[in-house]
Amino acid sequence: MLQPGTQLILLLVLTGVMVVMGKLKWARRAVLLFVALLLLYGLPWLPEFLADGLENRYSVIDEDGIAAVKAAFQDSGADSLYIIVLGAGHSTDPRLSPTSRLSASVLERLVEGVRLYRVFDAREIPVRLVSSASGFEGQMTQAEAVAQAAVALGVPDERISRLHTPRNTCEEAQAFRQAFGAGQPVLISSSALHQRRAVMLFAQTGSNPIAAPASFLNRKSPEAPSRWWRRFRPSSRNIDLLERALKEHVGYITGRQSC
Repeated sequence: MLQPGTQLILLLVLTGVMVVMGKLKWARRAVLLFVALLLLYGLPWLPEFLADGLENRYSVIDEDGIAAVKAAFQDSGADSLYIIVLGAGHSTDPRLSPTSRLSASVLERLVEGVRLYRVFDAREIPVRLVSSASGFEGQMTQAEAVAQAAVALGVPDERISRLHTPRNTCEEAQAFRQAFGAGQPVLISSSALHQRRAVMLFAQTGSNPIAAPASFLNRKSPEAPSRWWRRFRPSSRNIDLLERALKEHVGYITGRQSC
């Protein structure tokens, strides 16, 4: 499926070709279609509707959520409560600090994972942080980059497990089960947009996942009255949000069969 941004670019190119070929009637129709799609994709209503359906599915783990997780862990009889930080990009630039090597999304996931680690460690629950994802051959894996950043944020290295080989969420779920066994309670620190698919994949591969959403894209904040017109202006941010939401909806459907 072509992403909305790609559709708009191809439609512009096609319009130009039609003008060059002298097919002005079809070019005008293409321009009208372009404007219609730009308004559909670039205005906030459709992107926010699709994103909210994903990001609002799970709540951030607050005090009530902490109590529920603690009770579920105690009922499970497991030896440890795991917190896995799913991968989403990193750099191996040696000039950067451990936290600066992580993409913005991974850093937000890690910060949420470290917050939860401290919360449950303070409640004397045996907890382990799990970093995950591979890297380019011969270079630092994302699992190692996240682990180093976690240590920099105060997590003891001996309380961190690394999964160096996974390339996607399906492989992360499979690697987690292989490393720690079936039925283990695991908090999944991932972007709120990705949580539904991640929880499904971890449950499908035999773990006991608990959503720990972070890195929200559609953040709600009141607009200044003088900026109301921004809701009626197409923006690349809305197109990007739409593309990400569509990717997650499609990935949820296909992941049920492919993982």
